[in-house]
Amino acid sequence: MGGLRFPRFKFSDGNGLEYLFTLYRIAALRLALPLLPETNIAPFATGSLLPIREDARARRPSSPALPSAGVPSSAERPMCEPCRRSVSFVIRLPRLGSVHPCPVISFRSSPPRFSAVTLVLSFGLMTGPAACQSEASVQARDRINDVVTWKKQITLEENHAVRTVLPTLTIAPNGDFLVADLREAQIRRYSPDGRLLGRTGSEGNGPGQFTKLAAAVRLPSGRIVAVDMSGRLAVFDGSGRALLQTERVLLTPLYDAGAINDTMVALVGRAPGQLNGPLVHIWNLRSNRITRSFFTVPPHPDRLDNAYAFSGWADVVVRGNTAAVVYALTDTVYFYKTDGTFLRKLPIPFQHFRRLREPLPVNGSPREQQDWRSSYSRISQLFWAPDGTIYVQYFDSVDLQPQWRLLGMNSTGQLKFDLLDSPRLLAVSPQDSSLVFLDPLSETPNVWSVARLSR
Repeated sequence: MGGLRFPRFKFSDGNGLEYLFTLYRIAALRLALPLLPETNIAPFATGSLLPIREDARARRPSSPALPSAGVPSSAERPMCEPCRRSVSFVIRLPRLGSVHPCPVISFRSSPPRFSAVTLVLSFGLMTGPAACQSEASVQARDRINDVVTWKKQITLEENHAVRTVLPTLTIAPNGDFLVADLREAQIRRYSPDGRLLGRTGSEGNGPGQFTKLAAAVRLPSGRIVAVDMSGRLAVFDGSGRALLQTERVLLTPLYDAGAINDTMVALVGRAPGQLNGPLVHIWNLRSNRITRSFFTVPPHPDRLDNAYAFSGWADVVVRGNTAAVVYALTDTVYFYKTDGTFLRKLPIPFQHFRRLREPLPVNGSPREQQDWRSSYSRISQLFWAPDGTIYVQYFDSVDLQPQWRLLGMNSTGQLKFDLLDSPRLLAVSPQDSSLVFLDPLSETPNVWSVARLSR
C-alpha cells in the first residue's frame, strides 16, 4: 500500500458515536485514494468496502439529449467511454435508530487514478442498483421462490485483470460458461463452478479489441464468435487466445448473435438507413457476407417510427434450423427457418407488459423524456429451453433503471408464470434446462444462482 495504513473498518449496529468513528475512517480513506493506482484497489474489494457493478441493462441515467434514431438509450445499452470506465465503491454503515435499515456511503471515481473522489453520504440512496440488499431485491427473490427451486450459488473467479461488471452468458454443451462483459470489453471462459479458465479482449479498435462488445457465442466446433455494436465480428479459437478472423459487418448497431452451425451465424442488427428494414441476418463465415435477411420491424403507426427506432431492438434464439425472434416492443414470438422462411407466430400471454402508445418526445424536457421511457415495457431477451419452455425477460424503466419481469410459457403459448419482480435471467442450460440468474441479494454481479423450474 505504499506505506499507507488505514484503521480497520468494523461496523455493527450501534449509536451515533459509532458513526463519528466511521466517518473519521472514511475521511482517511478518501484522502488516500487519490494516491493509489487502480491495481491497489483490489484489497478493498472485500468486507464492508465493496465495488458497485451495474447490471448489463441497468445503466446510469443518460444525458438529457436524445440519441440519434436507431441507437438505443444509454439507460438500456452500453454507455459512453467515461461512464464505461467509472468505478463506484460502497461502504455499508451501521443502523442508526429507525432512520433507514440500510444506510450506505459511496465513493465514485474513474480509473486509472483516483484524483477526484467524491464522497456522498446517504441513508438508503445508492449509486447503483446493486448497492444494497434492498427490499425490492428481497421481494424479487421471494416471488420467484414460488416458481423455481434453487440448486446452488456460483461465484465467478476474479483477479486484478478480471472483474465482472456487465455480463452476458452463453452455456456450452459441456457446461462451461462463456461470458461477454460489455463494460470490460472482455470474453471469458469459466468452468461450471466459476473457475476462470481464460480471457481475451480489451477496449480499442485493433484486432481482438472491442469498443462496444455486444455478445459472444460458441460454434459447434468450439470456436468463439464475438460481435461488437459498432458492426465488427471476430472469430477466436476454442481457447479464445488466437484471433482467427475479423470482419466488418454493415450492421450498426449490431445487437446480438446466435450460432447456427460452423459456417453460419444469425446476427441481429440494423442496416444503415433502414429503420424499418429487416433485423435478422444470416452471416456466412466462409464467404464473409450476409446471405439472407428477414424479420422486418413489426407494423406500427407512423407517428411511432422514431420511438420504434429509439427503443426497438430484437433478440434471436436458434435451435436446429429454426430461429425464434422477438421485438422489444411487441408481444409476439416469431418463428422462421434459418433460410428466412416464415413458420408461425406465437402470442406472448403477458399480464404486465405495457405497450408503447405515445411518440418519442424529441423536443421534450428531460423529465418528459424520462416519463416517456417509464410509460412502456420492453423485451430484453428470449430463452428457449431444451424442455420446450420459452422464457421472455422484459423490463419497465423506473428512474432510468430496469425493473425486471420474467414470463414463462410452453411451446403452444400456455402461460406458466409472469413475474412482476424477478432477478435478471442470464441463460438457460442446454443440458438440463436449469436457469442461471444474477443473484438478487448479491452486491456484485459475479455471484449467480442456479435454479430449476418447479412448475
